[in-house]
Amino acid sequence: MDRNAICTKTEKGLDELTHRTYKLGFRMRQVLFMVDGSKSAGFITDNLAGDVAAMMAELLAGGFIAISGAAPATAAAPPPRPAAPPAPAAPAAPGAGTTVSREAFERAQSFMVNTARMYGGVFASRLIDRLEACDDAAGLRALTDEWYVAINGSRDGKRDAPDLLRKLRTTLN
Repeated sequence: MDRNAICTKTEKGLDELTHRTYKLGFRMRQVLFMVDGSKSAGFITDNLAGDVAAMMAELLAGGFIAISGAAPATAAAPPPRPAAPPAPAAPAAPGAGTTVSREAFERAQSFMVNTARMYGGVFASRLIDRLEACDDAAGLRALTDEWYVAINGSRDGKRDAPDLLRKLRTTLN
């Protein structure tokens, strides 16, 4: 798959994320979750561990994602915090775009880092690095979907994720 390709989830992909209809493994679901119609295949490959290109090709062949376009080819690295549209598992926070106090931002950042570390462990290390690099609430909101997937990756996380997301939204609004 071309690294500049922009992919979107198909109805089948959305159905898998919402209902686990096709029983994809955690890593495949994580890749599927990152596909949002704005990130290039190269960006997703660079930000997730493992053979992500092969997983994306498998998702494409299985009808879970479709190529919708291509990102402009540039020599520069992708931006560190792209704005992500909402995904089914963790829609964007209702207060997206509102400002929060520095204290609320720091509480939210600490909460996201600690919960990602607790539920995601070493598998969430790249996410934790990006969370720690955030300098405003908008950056945290852009990483909320990925954080939610990392939390949902463990047995305890599946149970606790909806409550954790509610707490995070309360802090960021």
